[in-house]
Amino acid sequence: MQLISRAGGAIELDQLHRFRVPGEADASLILRDGEDNRAVFDWYRDKGRIVAATYDAMCEWSSTPGPKTWAEGSPR
Repeated sequence: MQLISRAGGAIELDQLHRFRVPGEADASLILRDGEDNRAVFDWYRDKGRIVAATYDAMCEWSSTPGPKTWAEGSPR
């Protein structure tokens, strides 16, 4: 994405609308810009957004009707 952006071929939003959790819009921008990936990783980890599971468990969880957010349930 950075190569496309530098070449002038990317469109970037100047306002973020889809985030409900305070701090997530900022974390998303930092991740997009590649400024401080470790801080963003820490933010997502602290919010319970990073989940470890087997490949099969993740595939099953993502394709099974039911909880659709990390807060409602994650793969085991």
